[in-house]
Amino acid sequence: MEVVQSKEWYMAAYARDGVPSSDHLKLRTVSLSLAVDSIPDNHVAIQSLWISIDPYMRSRMTGVEEDGLNVSQYPINQVRYSSSKCPYGVGKIIRSKDAKYKEGDLVVCPEMPLAEYSVIPSQAVTTKIDPALGVSPLEYLNVLGIPGFAAWVGIQAIGKPKAGENVFISAAAGGVGMIAGQLAELKGCRVIGSTGSDDKVRLLKEEFGFDDAFNYKKETDLDAALSKYFPNGIDIYFENVGGRTLEAVLNHVNTYARIPLCGMISQYNKVWTEREGVRNLLNMVGKEVHMQGFMLRSYLHQFKEFATEMGGYLKEQKLSSKLKTNKGIESFLDSIASLFTSSNSGYQSLREVVIATNKAKIHRKSKKNPRPTKEQKKADFKPPNLPSELIEKVKGLTDEVPKLVMQKYISVTDVSDQHKRLLIPKTDMRKVDGSMLLTDQEKKGLDEGGDIKVTLILETKEEMKLKLSKWPKKNEVDESNRNYVLQSDWLEVIDKIDLKGGDVAQLWAFRFGQDRTNLGFVFLKVFDNKLNNA
Repeated sequence: MEVVQSKEWYMAAYARDGVPSSDHLKLRTVSLSLAVDSIPDNHVAIQSLWISIDPYMRSRMTGVEEDGLNVSQYPINQVRYSSSKCPYGVGKIIRSKDAKYKEGDLVVCPEMPLAEYSVIPSQAVTTKIDPALGVSPLEYLNVLGIPGFAAWVGIQAIGKPKAGENVFISAAAGGVGMIAGQLAELKGCRVIGSTGSDDKVRLLKEEFGFDDAFNYKKETDLDAALSKYFPNGIDIYFENVGGRTLEAVLNHVNTYARIPLCGMISQYNKVWTEREGVRNLLNMVGKEVHMQGFMLRSYLHQFKEFATEMGGYLKEQKLSSKLKTNKGIESFLDSIASLFTSSNSGYQSLREVVIATNKAKIHRKSKKNPRPTKEQKKADFKPPNLPSELIEKVKGLTDEVPKLVMQKYISVTDVSDQHKRLLIPKTDMRKVDGSMLLTDQEKKGLDEGGDIKVTLILETKEEMKLKLSKWPKKNEVDESNRNYVLQSDWLEVIDKIDLKGGDVAQLWAFRFGQDRTNLGFVFLKVFDNKLNNA
C-alpha cells in the first residue's frame, strides 16, 4: 500500500446561512503516497477510523469570523492538515517517522483532516489508546472527547452543582446534553431535560436516568412547561438551544442561578439580524444570575482533571451514551445536516471507508463491555420464574404466590450513592395479574408523602426492611409525574448482591401477615452485566 486513493471533503464555498449543501462541501479523490521516504520526519501517515461531527463545525463554514462563536473558518479548497481547522478524530497509524508511534497504534487526533488517509505532524496526536483500559475508542470522541468535555466544563467548572439543586438541560438527547444530564445526576441534582420526540423522552428517563423529560413539540408553551417541571425554580440551566427557550428559562431561574452557554443550535443557521432576541435579561439582575459562554480552548488546563473524573465514571459504568453511525466518509454532508434536525439524538462521528458516521445504528461500547440491546432486555434474560428456594422462603411468610411487578434494566441512578433508591415506574405499581397491588389507604398515604414499611427478600434469601414511598416529593412536581421508590437501606442491598448499572433485575410482590396487611417483595438479579462481559 505505497499509494492509496483517498476520498476527502473540502470547502468549495462558504454557507452564510441555512444548512450547508453540496454547493458548499464537495468530495473528491486524490492519490496519496504512504511510502516511508515520502513522509517527513516527526510525521505519521494515518487512516481515519472515526471523525467526530459537532455543531460547532457549522460556525466555521460561514466565512465570517466575527459572527457568533468568533472562530476561524475552514479554508477554501484545502483538506491537508492545518492546525485548528480540522475536526476531532480517532485513527490508526499506517506509517510512522516518530519513535513514539508504531504501525497499528490507535490514536486520538484533535485536528483530523476530513479524509480517509492523510499525513500529519506527530504533534497533532494527543493520545495513544491503550486497549487494556477496556474503553471503546469511540468514547475518546464522546464521553472523553468534545461532547464530554463540554458537558463537564458547563456542569462542573461553571455550573458548580450542589446536591439537591434543580438542573434543566435543553437539547438533552444530543451528544453533549445526555452527558451533561448524567453528570448532574451523579452530583446529586434533580435533572429535567427537553427534547423533540416522545422516543427521546423515554431514552432520557429509562437509559440515562433523567428524573424527568418533556417533548417541547407537544408542550409548546415553554413557560407553562417549566412551571410544571420546576415548581421550585431552576438553579442550573445548561444552554444548548438559545432563542425562546433561553427567554422562558429566565422567567424561572432562582437567585444565584448559573447558566453555562454551551451553544445555541437553533440560531446557527441564521444571520445575526434574523436571530431571536431575549427580552427579559433584566431578570438576571434581580436574581443575580451568572450566565457565561465558554470555549473549550480556555479550559485545556483542566483537561487532565476532566479525563480522570470522567474516565473513572466510565470504568465504573456510571455514564452511558448513545451513538448514531453513518457508514462511509461519503455520509459526512448528510451527517452535518442531521445535526440540525429533530431526527438527531446522540453523537455523530465518521469511520474510514467503513467510516462510521454514527447515524444508522447504535455503536455499543466494546465487545468487552457491551450494553444489552433492547432485544436482549426483552428476550435474552431469564424468563419470569422465581427459583424454588426463593418460593420456599416466601412460603415461610405466606401461602400467597408472589407476582411479578417488573423486570427492569438497572440504571445509573438506581445504584447511585447520591440517590439511594430503586425507581419503580408508577405504571408497574398499579395492577399485578389484574389485581391492585396497593390498597386505597396505602395509595392515599403515599400520595400525601408518607411511606410503607416493606420486607425485601434478596436472592441470598436474606430479609431486609425498606420503605416504599413516592418520588419526587409532594408539591415538587405534578402528581402525574411521581413514581415509586424503594429506599432506606437500598445502598446496603446494592452491596449485598453487587448490583451495578447494566444489570437486569426482577421485583416480585406478595402479601403476608394477619389479613394480608403487610407488603413484601422479592428482588432477583437475572442478568449480571459484569459476568456477561467477563
